[in-house]
Amino acid sequence: MCTYFGTFRYIIILWTCLQDAQAVRKSFKVVEKCPFNEAEWKMRAAQTTCNGSESYHCLLTEGRDLLREQCTDASLFTSGFCPIFTNEGYLQWSPCKDPACPTSSYRSDEVYQYPICYENDNPKGENTGQWSNNSGSTVNGVTVIIVPIVLFFILLIVLSVVFYERNQFGFRDKVQKLITGIY
Repeated sequence: MCTYFGTFRYIIILWTCLQDAQAVRKSFKVVEKCPFNEAEWKMRAAQTTCNGSESYHCLLTEGRDLLREQCTDASLFTSGFCPIFTNEGYLQWSPCKDPACPTSSYRSDEVYQYPICYENDNPKGENTGQWSNNSGSTVNGVTVIIVPIVLFFILLIVLSVVFYERNQFGFRDKVQKLITGIY
């Protein structure tokens, strides 16, 4: 009976790893500009399909060089901070030290009220509020295919090792018979 619980423990650990990978698998789109007012924001949000409690976001990336659209759970930000996306797809606080920075708490999906939060830190000091990105790609396809395949093989290897070590269902005996039959 205890051997079954050990096997389930490994499955639960792998399931947890799969859930942690969800943030990486979330699809996003690099865009040239984000909506700068409530009407535009709501129109763009209506065109984007978000699941459950997630809401539309359009924010700078961690390097402050690209704008990215993504569905994620809204978070509360305090004055003096702007939301940005990490490379993994999480929301992060970025300090803002300009008079136009947020002066009160706000939700991350209401950042359109603070256009300063869309400004990048380019070396020339030029900022049009837009960035040209010819790729316009959606990062979803490759990670959606590769991550589950890799996790499946890891699960398969772990279960094989567990069954072999514990001789679950006579697995070790069957493998040894196959090995001796080959030679």
